[in-house]
Amino acid sequence: MGGSTWSDALRDAFRLVTFRLEGEAQRGLGRRHLAIGLTATWLVGMGRWWDDPDAIPLQKLGVGSLVYVVGLAVVLHLVIAPAIGRRFRWGSMLAFVTLTSPPAAFYAIPVERFMATETAAMVNVIFLIVVATWRVALLVRFLRVGWEQSRWDTAVLVLFPLSAIVSALSLGGAAELVFQGMSGLRDPSAAEAISNAVVRTLACAGPLVFLLSFAWYLDVMREARREQDEPGPRTDEG
Repeated sequence: MGGSTWSDALRDAFRLVTFRLEGEAQRGLGRRHLAIGLTATWLVGMGRWWDDPDAIPLQKLGVGSLVYVVGLAVVLHLVIAPAIGRRFRWGSMLAFVTLTSPPAAFYAIPVERFMATETAAMVNVIFLIVVATWRVALLVRFLRVGWEQSRWDTAVLVLFPLSAIVSALSLGGAAELVFQGMSGLRDPSAAEAISNAVVRTLACAGPLVFLLSFAWYLDVMREARREQDEPGPRTDEG
């Protein structure tokens, strides 16, 4: 398996985040990869808040980001593990999620210091879109290349947990606060119009995607149970 030494693990981490880590190495993510991922998460977590005078100490110390990746890994593992079976290890899921942290280094760029407030708000939103898209694409590749899931199963295993998180935040009234925190929108006046537009869109689309993907997820689970005695991962001819 990949990452037999620290240099191997660092190489794997770089190849993963640049979409070049192959399937066996993705399935073999281990303790060294996790240590590297947690370190990266901690550093970008501090970078997100280093120039915000209103950030609380735990945010400035990067603790929030560490809690976030563990929570996200738990949700993803609960959804994905039943579809793949006992071969799918919690440690690999957590290591993978932490290793997707480096793109968040964009958030450490203090655009508010050299741009107008409105422009900086828009740039921060663009950073959020880029980082979120990057991470989702890494998850898709992790499932397709690392665990050889079909295109259909991959789509369901990605959409179901993410839409569930979005729907829960929307129904709980926390979507706007989370969006502003993730995108670094610190000026309420500049953030209000952008936050409202994004949150309204997510509030409308999230529950619909969740309901559809949940129905599809149940179908994927039925198929997984039907094939649970077959050796090796499922493949896709399409």
